[in-house]
Parts: sequence; structure tokens; C-alpha cells
Amino acid sequence: SSSSSSFLLQRHFSALFNLGRRCKYSSTVDSVRVASQTETPSFVLTGTTKAEEFVQLEIDVCEFQTPQAWMEATQVGVKEMRDEFDQKGFVAIPSLLTKTELNAYDLVCDALLTSSNTSSHRHDLGSHTSQKQKELENIIQIMWPVDFVRNMMVGPLHQRLGLVSKVLLGEDAAFDFDMIIAKGPQTLTNVPWHQDQSYWPDMEDKRAVSCWVAMDMATVDNGCMWYVEGSHHKILPHKPAAPGHHVLTTKDIIHEDQATPIPLCRGDAVLHHEATLHYSRGNSTDIWRRAYILNFRPKTMVDWCRERGFDHGRGGVSTN
Repeated sequence: SSSSSSFLLQRHFSALFNLGRRCKYSSTVDSVRVASQTETPSFVLTGTTKAEEFVQLEIDVCEFQTPQAWMEATQVGVKEMRDEFDQKGFVAIPSLLTKTELNAYDLVCDALLTSSNTSSHRHDLGSHTSQKQKELENIIQIMWPVDFVRNMMVGPLHQRLGLVSKVLLGEDAAFDFDMIIAKGPQTLTNVPWHQDQSYWPDMEDKRAVSCWVAMDMATVDNGCMWYVEGSHHKILPHKPAAPGHHVLTTKDIIHEDQATPIPLCRGDAVLHHEATLHYSRGNSTDIWRRAYILNFRPKTMVDWCRERGFDHGRGGVSTN
């Protein structure tokens, strides 16, 4: 068995870094296995794979046997977390993932971002403005990574945030969807001010939480989240950010001096209500800013959406 910090690399694999810009692999990363002391889940990207071209990572990723054990060990204040979420519309959670766990999720994120297998679920969230970097989207969005990687649902990210969602929303909270959003170096494209609820059907029960997990250090300059405190009590009118594009923004102009930036270290998370106003600046640095985002809402509302054909792009996404 491996220790919590050991790696087992099989076959040929090497990473080439171009001055801190996008990581390129000399061989396709199509398979990732994450071994756990408790369940031994296997994270494997779907799609065709050449047997001689893959990397296997064996690592004890679950350092805590249960999400409850993690919450107790990290001394997350349940009441304080819930009160801050209810009052402000957002709350930050430090060290959601350990360094060891981040190593595994790094490999998963990089494999998804470099694999052509995700093309049907990948689009440019910043396509409403001119492309800033040749052969690189302004803002990469990949919907439903959980469908491309086997057993992700039993990993620490989904398990812990599933527990936290029940703390914030109630015991009926259930997983709705996940996505990766990545801003490459010098892509200089804002995600405009919006409320997530503006993208979704008008549900009777509007309890929902979006969990934004930093895979890289998130700073003001590379695109950390900004929130307007207390804005989750009212939905504002929205409009397309540009004609013919699905990206929405508020009709009212929101300024940064009305909001609070939330810089994060790798492995930290910030959680917000579906009606909380938020935005992020474009990435003006030479490093990547990747985020893994999970959404939860009451199980009855997840079912209600699916019955009406609303599945957050699970069958594929539009390019606009």
C-alpha cells in the first residue's frame, strides 16, 4: 500500500511547463486511479486510451474515513458557518482538501482540460467577448466532469461538500451537477455580475448552494470570486452579456466597491447561495486559475428539473 504522499507512475509520463503557462503532457493522460484506504475507488477517464500512454496515480486520498471525521478534525464551526451563509449569502471554508488530495484532483482536472473526450461538454464561458489568446478559450467551462471520471462521487470533494450542503440547506440537500471553470494566463475576461438563479427554472423551493473550490491559488488579479453581501434576498433583472450569447449579466451596473473579494489558497472553498450576486475579474497573470464547482439543492427540486428536461447540459452544451 502507498503512503499518503507516495505516487506510483506507470508507463511513460512527463509534464512540460511553458513558463508557468498551460501544462502540456508528452503523452495523453487518459487514466487516473485513486486508491483509498477505505473504499478503493477508481477514478478513470472514459474514452479510448492507448495502453502505452497513460499515467496511473496510486495515493491514499481519503485522509479522513468519513466526511464527518473531516469536519470534526478541521473544527469547522457548523453554527457559525450556517449563520454566515444565511446572513451574507456566502461563506469560505479553508482547507477543504489536503495537499495530498489536491495532487490527485490536479491530475483529474488537467486530464479533463487536455482531453478531447470532453469536447461535447466544453465551451467558452467568455465567448461573449473577443478571444484573447490564440487556441485557448477566454474562460473554459466543462460541464459534468463527474460523468467523465468514474467514482468521483465517492471522493473527498463530493462527499465533504455533500455533508456541508446538508448543514447549510437541510437534510434533503442532494447533488445537482458539477463543472470545471478555468481561466488561462492572460485571458483577461471577466465573468460578468450575475445571480446563478437567473440561469435556472423558477422552482418553488429556491434553496441551493454553489461550492467553488480553488484548484489553484485564486487572487484578485487571476480571477477570485467577488460577492455582494446580503444580495441573496432579491433577484435582479438580467440580460445577455452580448447579443446571441447565453452568458447573462445584471441590467443594473454593479461596481467592485459594492462587493468583497474572496482570495483563496489551493484547496480552500467558498460557498454561495444561488441568488448571491457575484463576478470575477479576468486573469491578468501568467498562471492558471482553475476551479472545481459543485451544486446542491433539495432532492425534490433536482427531480423536478430533470422531469422537465433541465439537466445543466448533461447531454452536451451549446457553443454560444
